Amino acid sequence: MFNSSLHSTEEISAIAERQQELAARVARSAPTDGMHQTAFAPLALMRGSVPTVCTPTVYQPCLAIVVQGRKRALLNGEMYHYDALNYLVVSVTLPAMGQVLDASVERPYLALRLDLDLKEIARLLLELGDRGAAPVAADRALFVSRMDEALLDAVLRMVKLLDTPQDIAVLAPVVQREIYYRVLRGDLGHRLVDVAEGNGGSHRIVRAIEWLKQHYAAPLRIGQLAAAVHMSP
Repeated sequence: MFNSSLHSTEEISAIAERQQELAARVARSAPTDGMHQTAFAPLALMRGSVPTVCTPTVYQPCLAIVVQGRKRALLNGEMYHYDALNYLVVSVTLPAMGQVLDASVERPYLALRLDLDLKEIARLLLELGDRGAAPVAADRALFVSRMDEALLDAVLRMVKLLDTPQDIAVLAPVVQREIYYRVLRGDLGHRLVDVAEGNGGSHRIVRAIEWLKQHYAAPLRIGQLAAAVHMSP
C-alpha cells in the first residue's frame, strides 16, 4: 500500500496509525452517507457506501483529503486521482466531474473537506517572509500532492476537536492555520502562493468567478467581464 521509496519505515508506521484513527473518527462523526457539516464551519465530512458514476459537481477552494477509499476528479480532459496517500488542493471555484471509485458498506468512502481562506493564507505568507524562487505559475485549479506525517497529524487533531465542542472556537482556527502552513511548506505550497498573492492566470480566474457570482442575475456581457478582471474577451 505504501511506497517505501518515499517514506521511511517509521514514517509508514506512523502514517498508518494516524490514518486508522482518523478513519475511525470520521466514520463516527459521519454515520450516514452524504455530506456532514461540522461545528467548525470550514470543515465538512463525507461518507459513501457505494462507488458512484462520474457526475458534475462544483468544487470550492478547499483542501480535500480522502481518509478511506479512492476518488477521482476530471477537469478539461485531465484526471486527478486522490486517496489516503494523496490529497487534492482546489484553488478556485469551478465545475468539474467527480467520481468515488472505492467504497462499500463494510469499508465506506470517507473524506473531509477544509475550505481555503485565501486572506488567512496571505497573512501567513507575510509571516513566512522570503521563500526563495517559486516555479512558474500554472493556470490550473486542481493539484494533487502526497500526504506527509506532519500534515496528517494536524488534520487528525482538527477532527479530534469535534469531540470537544467547547474547544473548537479557540483551537480549531489555530489548527486550521497549521494545516495551511503544512501545505505551504509542501510540494503544492507555491500553488497557494500564486492565488493568495495574485500571481498568474489563476488569480484572474478567481476574480472572474467572483464577478460572475455577484452578477449572476444580470445579462452576461463578455467584454464587461473581461474588462473587470483585466483579461481579453
